[in-house]
Amino acid sequence: MLLELRDVAAEVSGRDLFAGVTGRLDSGQRIALTGPNGIGKTTLLRIIAGVIEPAAGDVSVSRGLRVGYLRQELDVEGTVTLWQYALGAGDGEIAKL
Repeated sequence: MLLELRDVAAEVSGRDLFAGVTGRLDSGQRIALTGPNGIGKTTLLRIIAGVIEPAAGDVSVSRGLRVGYLRQELDVEGTVTLWQYALGAGDGEIAKL
């Protein structure tokens, strides 16, 4: 098990965004997260990455697993390209890969 979500819920500005999200991701599996704007895709990814806490439920990641997250809104100055920004994520760990 790489990642497990158990009854995860989120709220934004006092509004329930989603609730009861449960699932598991095992080694070798691939998933896609799709849906209309405003249903909480980014919020769920932020919860998985540990950037924010869920309103309810639990998120478990396997020991030693590192979850990376690159924000949708880039905080860049000057002439940094998206490619340069992405390579610099995670204290340069992406570039090492």
